[in-house]
Amino acid sequence: MESGWRHLINSFWRQPVASLSKSSAPLYWWFRSPVGRRMLAQERELIDQCRKHYVGKFMAQVSGAGVSLLGKLNNQQIKAAIYPSRPAKMSKKLAGYSWLVSELDQMPLEADSVDFLVLHHALEFSEDPHAVLREASRVLSPQGHLLLIGFNPYSLFGLRKSMQLILRKTIPWAHHSLSRGRVADWLRLMNCEPLNVAFGFYSFPVQSNRLLRYSQSIDSALSRFGLAGGGFYVIHASKNVAGWVGTMKTESSRSHLIRFPQVAATKNYKQIDQSQIK
Repeated sequence: MESGWRHLINSFWRQPVASLSKSSAPLYWWFRSPVGRRMLAQERELIDQCRKHYVGKFMAQVSGAGVSLLGKLNNQQIKAAIYPSRPAKMSKKLAGYSWLVSELDQMPLEADSVDFLVLHHALEFSEDPHAVLREASRVLSPQGHLLLIGFNPYSLFGLRKSMQLILRKTIPWAHHSLSRGRVADWLRLMNCEPLNVAFGFYSFPVQSNRLLRYSQSIDSALSRFGLAGGGFYVIHASKNVAGWVGTMKTESSRSHLIRFPQVAATKNYKQIDQSQIK
């Protein structure tokens, strides 16, 4: 048994993590703060850099922030947004998405049905990150591409999170600290091979427009070098399936096999009325 002091220290250090469903509204507003807007802009830039080199028909994103991450797609591409609960706030840019509300470890999608999947800070705010990643691997098509975005604990942003231990933990600081190496190991266990990793946001995570303007040139310079001390990381991985032969660079080879989204027999599934998007 733990001693009284050890139990007190562990209780203080291992504070509960807010789930993505409970964090949805605070994340929506945080990504509209000065720090959040800067970080989101850099995340979108890295997502677009990967997406423009990839041809896929069925794309999906998982994010509690209520933001569009897949950008503009052509008429042959279909995009969906998956939420663990009805989001309190949603961006108008999400009007073109197919909306699904479901537990993240029980997505209402057929196996091997998604060509391009973005997990936007989904693992940090999950009670069971392994289960979410396992489900993402299940729905990802063979040789499909996964972009996993997470907060980097080894950065100024991670340092700020540690400092919040002596204060009240609020969003976005109430999350799991998952290093990119740890997540990369999990991906390999899920038959997803990490191909590349990029970092962004080297500014001080302080809600000050003046300080952010002063640090913008430093942020831009360090981003070009891709140093590992950025406030967030983006892991680009591809799903490996033994015995599978083919290429994901042609849409026609899969267009007759899948219709997205194919809703499986999954509990707690609900489709959002797009008239609710504000």
